[in-house]
Amino acid sequence: MSEIGIESAAARLAEIYDLYHDDDATAELAGYTALLPEGGRLLELGCGTGRLFLPLLAAGIDAFG
Repeated sequence: MSEIGIESAAARLAEIYDLYHDDDATAELAGYTALLPEGGRLLELGCGTGRLFLPLLAAGIDAFG
């Protein structure tokens, strides 16, 4: 039996996560941006594969993750 390294396991989980959450995140993004004060910065603690984080950056939000 071969061992799976942590990086390999994390990559496999990320692929599964992205398949499971293959949805339109527009409503979630609108919720985040509605709560953000004008010129505010956003910390995305669970940015993971970037499903929400990357569109936030693309929208010009000052986000960190």
